[in-house]
Amino acid sequence: GKDSYNHYAFGCVGAWMYRELGGLKATAPGYKTFDIDPLDNAGLNWAETVRHTVYGEICVRWEKTGGGGANVHINVPVGCLARIKFHTGLLKITEGGKPVAAGNGIIAVSAGAMQTIVEVGNGKYMFTMEGDNK
Repeated sequence: GKDSYNHYAFGCVGAWMYRELGGLKATAPGYKTFDIDPLDNAGLNWAETVRHTVYGEICVRWEKTGGGGANVHINVPVGCLARIKFHTGLLKITEGGKPVAAGNGIIAVSAGAMQTIVEVGNGKYMFTMEGDNK
């Protein structure tokens, strides 16, 4: 046919969905390092982003659990590093049912007044957040 569906407007929306709803932002070429900071106040109860890279598949899925809490499932490919940002108002963050702390793939945890940042290496993670602010 004469009509093309490969238009900038479609790619622009897709990029917004990866970057904002899924929270996936490359911080080095090829997603060697990346940030995860999902937009969880968009009126949705869940979102999932899958990105195929030269290192493997990155997957981010978040779902609200009520009371301001959420579950965040993340897959980080071998050879990559991710930095996950959790925002204020959270009472407790766990990974695999244990309090978030360095070890078992978690490289560093930095808690501040406005957010907690967790740096992780390759692997699959399930973070659970209990909160009081949403």
